[in-house]
Amino acid sequence: MGKGKWSGDHMRERQKRAVMIRTGRKKEGTWAALIAELIFARECINPGMLEDEPSLADTTWLPYRYMSAFERTELFSTEYESAFKRLHAQYKDFHKAAGMQPVHPEYACNTRAEMTSLWKARQCADAMGVSYSIFISVAMDVAINRHYEKVPRPNQLCRPWQIEAVRVAWLKEIEIAQLFADDWDPRFFAPSLRDDPARKAALDAMSEHVKRAAPGRWAERLANYMFRRLAINEVEARQRFDDEVVDDAISLPYAPTMTLHVASEKPYRPHCLGMQQLPPAPQCAGCSLSDACVKLSKLVDIEFIKSSGTADPQKARDREQAAERQRRHREKIRKMQMQSEV
Repeated sequence: MGKGKWSGDHMRERQKRAVMIRTGRKKEGTWAALIAELIFARECINPGMLEDEPSLADTTWLPYRYMSAFERTELFSTEYESAFKRLHAQYKDFHKAAGMQPVHPEYACNTRAEMTSLWKARQCADAMGVSYSIFISVAMDVAINRHYEKVPRPNQLCRPWQIEAVRVAWLKEIEIAQLFADDWDPRFFAPSLRDDPARKAALDAMSEHVKRAAPGRWAERLANYMFRRLAINEVEARQRFDDEVVDDAISLPYAPTMTLHVASEKPYRPHCLGMQQLPPAPQCAGCSLSDACVKLSKLVDIEFIKSSGTADPQKARDREQAAERQRRHREKIRKMQMQSEV
């Protein structure tokens, strides 16, 4: 795709959004980056899609659970660009693939339509609990094999037959997918001793994986997670397994296969923090950060009221666009009347 789509007046608006995100991330303080992301989401993403976010808290593939909704969509966009080039090279034109730019590398610099499509497709992957790379690659591959003339765009990834193909592929992938992989957030690993929903879900999945082995091999699998992957310490292991299994695991001569990075001091936050609507979704009822979520939403309200006089920037933009269309229509009629009078 040519680079002309990234030029012009509209690009300035997109760059402004990207600068807002980058500036928020550079600021000191706990909430600056998140508030910038929430302002972006309120302005650019369909409200109904934002309302769906709390329902994805417990379904998203584990490695993404310390990420915000915006961060997840950024990653999804990056994975989409990579998969697009790879499949275009494989099925269409190898020589042109590397130079193509199917989406802007900086998510916030894409068109509103593309950002919405990427956000929606990412939500579909989160609802299925699959990795973004598998979701995108399989959805693209099955479409091309159905004789799509072009590699699918972000809004062409969630057809029912694509979702079914992803589901089948993921059932095979999940059996070999590595839990507590090297690229997982350091907060998942044992030294952090975090007791938050993200790490608890990962430890639950680990426990299930250990118990899927034949009983005589539980200790071997547990030792892998305790000493090779550094996912769980002895105290936590004894809370989840019989002492005999843990003792046998400790007796195995396993050495670490990774180097842990220093875990971030950043606390766990639900990915949908600040997106709570009224009435709140059922998933919000038991959230320990429900009050903080409402406060963040109100802070975003204040920012928009200051700048545009309303807490709903999308409605304000729709009104402005409608007024502009009416103005152009009146101007067109006026010119036609002047021409008829000549």
